[in-house]
Amino acid sequence: MKHVADLESPPSAALIERLIARADKSPFADQRYQSTLFRLFGITAAGKDFPTGAVNGLADGLQRDQRFWFQINPVSLRPDQDRLLLFDSFYLDFTLAESKALAALFNQHFSAEGWHLEVVTPHRWYLAVDEIPRITTSSIDEVFGRSIDRFLPEGIDALRWHSILNETQMLFHGAEVNQLRESAGKLPINGVWISGGGVLPDAVQTPFDTVLTDSTLAWGLAKLAGVSQACLPATLDRLSGNQLITYDALHRPVWRADPYDWSEALQKLDAFIQPLVDLLYASPQAELFLYPCDGSVYRINRNKLRRFWRRTKPMAMLMLGE
Repeated sequence: MKHVADLESPPSAALIERLIARADKSPFADQRYQSTLFRLFGITAAGKDFPTGAVNGLADGLQRDQRFWFQINPVSLRPDQDRLLLFDSFYLDFTLAESKALAALFNQHFSAEGWHLEVVTPHRWYLAVDEIPRITTSSIDEVFGRSIDRFLPEGIDALRWHSILNETQMLFHGAEVNQLRESAGKLPINGVWISGGGVLPDAVQTPFDTVLTDSTLAWGLAKLAGVSQACLPATLDRLSGNQLITYDALHRPVWRADPYDWSEALQKLDAFIQPLVDLLYASPQAELFLYPCDGSVYRINRNKLRRFWRRTKPMAMLMLGE
């Protein structure tokens, strides 16, 4: 796979490049999308896992409670020599009816545990457990397209959960849903991925009064904090107050290691944020904070925009840390 710096037409994001060059850069404690979002709502994790299952479930309409929830993603596991590569179900024409059929198999098989998979969308399932597992997990974005071996649950109870994942693979392998899918030329949904275990945080504080997002996680955090939520608008030309805006179109190209789609999404982001820059020029009090989820934050206002002497670096160089 090519690196973005090796593309015949390297990504162009002139506005973002200019903002980065002229902004004040400061360190930020988190380097991943999930942990950055949680920290912006005043939530930190003692270990590796954040309660994404509980928060995403809240966004998807599950009852607010204090149970321990896991995020469960239905996945397609593809053999590659002596390993299994994991892909989620997002682009696999996986229906809600198929989801519920596989979840019913899971619930029946693990009925002695008292487990019940909550299926809200075809691609996001949730599982509440009574006994808190002593494991740490890896999120779906970490393992997507990779061998699962390096990302399996770790900790005192890890072997038990490895067994649960293996049992689920065998259970789904022979399911009628997958027989029908394969006969139709579709990839099977032959496993699940478990991550993000935890309970809903009690105290959530955020400086934002509105969250504009297409992210389930950001929506759930806003709901938990009691601030208004809205889908990402087509344009950002009508903003007021202290707003958190998430832009998620860059995620999937990164997961797929697709520099071409990533470059295209970056250019769309560059055009999308132009109204924010116009707002900075129009209002001396306005400030913009950019969180690239790489351990840094960029702070920009009207005065900083006028630092014309600062040299702009191409995005390809910025990606290489130069």
